[in-house]
Amino acid sequence: MTFDRRSFLSSLAALPLATSGITQVHAAPTAAELAKAPKPEQLTLLGYGGPFDVVTKKYVADPFTAATGIPVTIRGGSSDLISSLRVQKDHPQYDLVHIGFDSYSLLLRNNVFDAIDAAQIPNAAHLYPIARSSHGLATTITAVAIVYNTERIKRPITSWNDLWDPAFKGHVAIEKVPATYGMDTLVMAARLAGGSEKNIDPGFKKLVQLKPNLGAIYTNSSQCQQLFAQGGIWIAPWYSGRVASTVKAGVPVAAAQTKEGEPVYLTMMCPLKGKWNPWVAQFMNMHLNVDVQQAFAKEFASGPSRTDVKLEPAVARTVPYGHDAVGRLIQFDWDTIIPHVDEWTQRFNREIAA
Repeated sequence: MTFDRRSFLSSLAALPLATSGITQVHAAPTAAELAKAPKPEQLTLLGYGGPFDVVTKKYVADPFTAATGIPVTIRGGSSDLISSLRVQKDHPQYDLVHIGFDSYSLLLRNNVFDAIDAAQIPNAAHLYPIARSSHGLATTITAVAIVYNTERIKRPITSWNDLWDPAFKGHVAIEKVPATYGMDTLVMAARLAGGSEKNIDPGFKKLVQLKPNLGAIYTNSSQCQQLFAQGGIWIAPWYSGRVASTVKAGVPVAAAQTKEGEPVYLTMMCPLKGKWNPWVAQFMNMHLNVDVQQAFAKEFASGPSRTDVKLEPAVARTVPYGHDAVGRLIQFDWDTIIPHVDEWTQRFNREIAA
């Protein structure tokens, strides 16, 4: 669930920051108002591909089509997704996109999205504050966690500092910068060493110290899953939503809860420029229904973005669930990070990946 942003990052720093507030709620659109809105021939969603899109089709797209008669096409994303959306911003191929919050923050500076009107999305009133933004809403809340092989590592993993344990020499993997989990790891390393998003130098120095432990630098989430399956990698910062499916495939992994906390992964749903209309609003609202949130938690280990969703205990243990768990998640200051992404990418390649 990460994308290659390097093809256009150099131009980002000069772009203005956009607002992150959400439109004020007034009243939901009536059936008569929907009837007046031109009915599109279809809706097209640019998704993540794979199991995530399968769940979206089953629990959102197909019911939406049954209710409205509007077919929904879901197309999987690609490594050049962000560059493509930026190029197409004035004439987008798609109506909606599923995208991580870091990528959302990048594209928001490029005027790629339409603003949403939460008045037309009644379910938005039930979202955690962290799930609301001016040009999109989070459909799920997950964590980027320290994932480890429970057969190879018997002791508890309690801190991000555990990545530097000499016992794991040659068995640690991290994702490249500027990809999502790579950037999360860099900022967490900075925080461990007394820095932050605004003082990243300690993070690079900390990652240089990690190099003896590195067995791989992965480029996407699927590759990390393969590294765990092959057995050479024992521990890595990774998307916690992939843990359940990896265990189901026979790989003994678990996601740690560290004393520092975990970076949040918000799956944003956003209307592309010129595409906002009541039918898009209805699709987004259906995506936030309680049964859909429960389905994503059960079938894809992605936590609910609504505060009022009830999960079975076995499912709740696999996702961020409830105010306390969601409150522990760390949301980085992406407005600070974005202007430096190209610079940090080049430095990572020189100092860590080389």
